[in-house]
Amino acid sequence: MYRLYATLKKWNERIFCPFHGGRLIGSADPASSALLWQKGDQLVPNAKYVAFAVARWVLSNATYVGPLDFGDEAEALLFLKHGRPMLVAWADEDTTISVDLADDARIVDEMGRKFPPTGTGLTRSITLTARPTVIYGLHYTYFTKALRNQAEIYLTTPQGFKTDRNFGYIGPLQRDGAWAWARWPGHFRRTLVSVIKIADGQPRAGPRALGTLQMVVHGQLYRTLRECEAQGKLAGPTANLIHRLQTLSEWLGRVADARDECWQMYQPRSSLVDKVNERLKELRSTIHHDGIVYPLAAQCLQRAQQQLDKAVNRQRGGAYRAAIGATNTAALLVRVEPSVLINIFAVANLPTATQLVKTLTLTPGVQHNLRVCVYNFTDQPVAGTITWELPETWDPHQIAKSFSAPAQGYSELVDCLVTIPGEPRPWVEKQTWSGSGGVPVQLPEPLAQRSDLCLKGQLDDGRALLPMHYEVGVGEWASSTNEPQLTQSNKPFSIQATSSAD
Repeated sequence: MYRLYATLKKWNERIFCPFHGGRLIGSADPASSALLWQKGDQLVPNAKYVAFAVARWVLSNATYVGPLDFGDEAEALLFLKHGRPMLVAWADEDTTISVDLADDARIVDEMGRKFPPTGTGLTRSITLTARPTVIYGLHYTYFTKALRNQAEIYLTTPQGFKTDRNFGYIGPLQRDGAWAWARWPGHFRRTLVSVIKIADGQPRAGPRALGTLQMVVHGQLYRTLRECEAQGKLAGPTANLIHRLQTLSEWLGRVADARDECWQMYQPRSSLVDKVNERLKELRSTIHHDGIVYPLAAQCLQRAQQQLDKAVNRQRGGAYRAAIGATNTAALLVRVEPSVLINIFAVANLPTATQLVKTLTLTPGVQHNLRVCVYNFTDQPVAGTITWELPETWDPHQIAKSFSAPAQGYSELVDCLVTIPGEPRPWVEKQTWSGSGGVPVQLPEPLAQRSDLCLKGQLDDGRALLPMHYEVGVGEWASSTNEPQLTQSNKPFSIQATSSAD
């Protein structure tokens, strides 16, 4: 339970699921996967419940800093608890490590009890096993070692953690983050070295020094968005980059605030917090107005508010600085990000489609109805045009129809008729993916068994509706040759899609 909880804290996961596929309450059978046993009218916690409760008690108010290197066999994670370093370490095979401890260091067992480690002196030998060892009170120099290690992981990985998965469209942060200023990774590392020297030599000054590192991250955020403004668009994976840089800033803020719990020296003044709150209020009126929203800017405002709430409720300077960075980022995004109309939108029904398990499928050689309804949640009536963009082989491959919708209401159904070619014959059999496995379908050889239908729209005043994409299957269920392979749970069935306007 410690291993699982510590790993989730490492990934900054807020939700903790203690087991997979089990139950919360069950019988007193030892093989039961429940956390609580039911004995008569009483609920009795079993070992898993106790382990979960203790792990949560020990780790829930701890802040993850980074990994420590005690050899390839050991997994060692450093946390800050009440401002002091705490180690959670384990090894699948018994492994002995040497670790420097503070004079009052304590080992925490599975029941949360604390007792002094064996031996004397600064350096002690600790044997790691598959059962995690929790040590509260490491020597404070481990703090900056873990800080450097985790900062490097943020810079050299796509998502801030090590994995063998290839993300494809994004690369290491030091590469993607250098888009607007190529020397940024080197500048960040040099600033990190300076911060570590301060934190090691003057521990009380460490939290404020980490604020300098946050400003380096914010500076690159601002440079990136100003470069986008100069180009007139959000270039490349800018949205993803904004998220990653803000995540880095928030981690630095959490670590700074956790370390400052020892002294409570760096607390934002209420007057400064009030100014940020006023600016957030002004930005909200800009980002949300007349049914228009700037999605990325709105997300940044949400993150800014969350960080500011932490700064107010817990008197945290690092969270306050992260809120400042997110607020400034939102203000810059409004100048370059395309806005989206969210309270007027079009939704399609496909009443002539066949439901193949989890896939809507259209049969070739048959005329189909792409039925659209436009919903208007504004106080003014609207009118405009909806447009279907379809595969080039369909007839027609583009359809435009007008619509009108009353205030706080919806339009009449707009029927758009389209035919998928049924030639040449004979049809061939292909597999279409249905979400729970392949389903055999027959269709003309040139056609793909899956197609993307895009529904767009524009109001008469020039505002564009949010595009809606519908991925559908193409073909006819090959029942005569494949029915024996289908189970009762995945046999296809037909449905008629309806609208509330029917």
